[in-house]
Amino acid sequence: NIAWYSDPDVLLIRPPMTDGLARSWATMLALTGQSLMANDRLPDLPPSRVALLKRVFPATDVRALDLYRPENT
Repeated sequence: NIAWYSDPDVLLIRPPMTDGLARSWATMLALTGQSLMANDRLPDLPPSRVALLKRVFPATDVRALDLYRPENT
């Protein structure tokens, strides 16, 4: 469930932020259910922080809509 809607927050979890602080910040933002943006340079993140992002931004089953099929017009 969503507690409230607001403008998207930015999730920053890169070092030198401690692991505990990064986990707390990510948990707090994820629990709100609102829109989030990751603003870290992903290739530079340590594996533990990438795992944290994967928990906050789970992959969803999506597929592109074919706009040219008659039933979609």
